[in-house]
Amino acid sequence: MITSGALLAANIGFWASVGVALGLGSIPLLVAAGSASLRLGNKAKDGDPARLEGQLALTYACFSKMANADGHVSDEEKTLLEAALLSRPLSDEQRARITSAPVGEVIQRALEVDELTRRHVLQGTWMLAEADGVAQSEEQLFAELAQELGLETHQRELKREARALQGQMNDLVTAMFRCCQQVLSPDLGQADVSTFLEALAQIAATPQARRSLRNSLTTGYSAGGVIQALGQPAHASKLVAQASNAILAIYSEDTPRRDAQRRLFELADSSPFGKRQAEAVYADVKEFFIDFLEAQKSMETKKEAP
Repeated sequence: MITSGALLAANIGFWASVGVALGLGSIPLLVAAGSASLRLGNKAKDGDPARLEGQLALTYACFSKMANADGHVSDEEKTLLEAALLSRPLSDEQRARITSAPVGEVIQRALEVDELTRRHVLQGTWMLAEADGVAQSEEQLFAELAQELGLETHQRELKREARALQGQMNDLVTAMFRCCQQVLSPDLGQADVSTFLEALAQIAATPQARRSLRNSLTTGYSAGGVIQALGQPAHASKLVAQASNAILAIYSEDTPRRDAQRRLFELADSSPFGKRQAEAVYADVKEFFIDFLEAQKSMETKKEAP
């Protein structure tokens, strides 16, 4: 049975923009909070902690402000903002500073952050705005943020770059969705599987792409198509990781979980990616999956504390 934590992990919604805002070299794996790709294969270098803190603080401030632009931020959005942006190698003290810092003051200090990072942050912020259709208030806020970040003359360019990234994200999420469909194929149409796939569809960057995926929940997808997708080196580990997340979320009993693992590893073994790499990715995702659920429990306990 799918766990609430797993559902939350899959239901990232507008956090398709997180990787862009973090300045990652590629679109991140959106498995449980948007940052799992940093744990797969070769571990990413953490870089200078002070620089990372400044980068995350600006991202947190701009995303929070845009998320509030329509007058409402859901509890899920708040949780995902904290999980996605703050699951980086920071101390508790640094995390507390980021979440408690007045948004206005952080943005006022934006010019202390390098220009490339500011561009990434604004690209991600615009993707966030477009995730559910852009309101006039969001248009105005973006213009204000661009001015405050010293990029007012680059607004059109940043929007164009953000939309190109949206297209890449939609292609990646579609491939993830099809891979999960194949791995979960015996149970397509079951409530838990449909719930998970619907949540995964929400990762797509635009409403049209999300609708298209939701409309194909139970249709299945060819193994050949998935194997072909796994032949793309840039995304193969992300597809395997998202399918691994699906297996861990849907199956709690040993036998169906092993059967689903076998289907995934057979697909990988028929592709250039290979079974051995797929097994390594699955192990990493399983570790991250458990860590994420524990972190979520800890966060909920803190909220409930008097």
